[in-house]
Amino acid sequence: MSFEYGRNLGLTRFGRAESVEKSYPAFFRDFNALGGEADVI
Repeated sequence: MSFEYGRNLGLTRFGRAESVEKSYPAFFRDFNALGGEADVI
């Protein structure tokens, strides 16, 4: 998975977020704390 630096003004969907959970368990918590909006389903 790769990320582009900058501001995304649209919707971004992550598929297979299990890999993020394994490598960076606090990613979505940190992302939300920095002002992002993530809903984990």
